[in-house]
Amino acid sequence: MDEAKSIAAIFGLTGFAVAVVSGLASGGDASTTLSRALIVLPICFAVGLLAGWAIRAAVVEHVGEYQDGNPIPSVEDKASVVASVMGNEKKT
Repeated sequence: MDEAKSIAAIFGLTGFAVAVVSGLASGGDASTTLSRALIVLPICFAVGLLAGWAIRAAVVEHVGEYQDGNPIPSVEDKASVVASVMGNEKKT
């Protein structure tokens, strides 16, 4: 599943749960509490979807910058370094 949709689902269900618990704790009747919770659910889902997209964009940008700044060295680069070190050790 897409990470943004997972975050959106968590936001939506959390909003629903908070609306139900706060409605019941305040002494409201069940139909009003559930109708308000059902209104909150898609709103929180939309907010979570936007947050998920923003988080994914930030992570992709950060990982790209990290990979550009820290490239994986090739075998040839390491072989030349090892050869030069081994050559220096034999001379001493």
